[in-house]
Amino acid sequence: MPSETTDRTLEIGLATLSALILAYSLVIQGTILLGSLAVAVVWLVYLFHRFVLVLARIASALEQLAQRRVEDPTTAETTEAEATEATATAQPTDSHREPEREF
Repeated sequence: MPSETTDRTLEIGLATLSALILAYSLVIQGTILLGSLAVAVVWLVYLFHRFVLVLARIASALEQLAQRRVEDPTTAETTEAEATEATATAQPTDSHREPEREF
């Protein structure tokens, strides 16, 4: 999972790229609509990337939950709300780190 600084750097880079695209489309080409479309495509790709990362994190948390239930069946009484809360508040630690995935 990328760190917050990597995410922040990527967002700053995309914002800079968006500003450059809009400036180019307005000053050089004289059409703001084409530049806006290009900026929208760039940000949609970024949001799709973030969506995939979130889905991977949810899948990893569910795999860990299923593994714990297989190892210790007495903890099977965990409700869906508790599982959702655990997934939302889970912070990766050194002992339970998410494996590196190549996409």
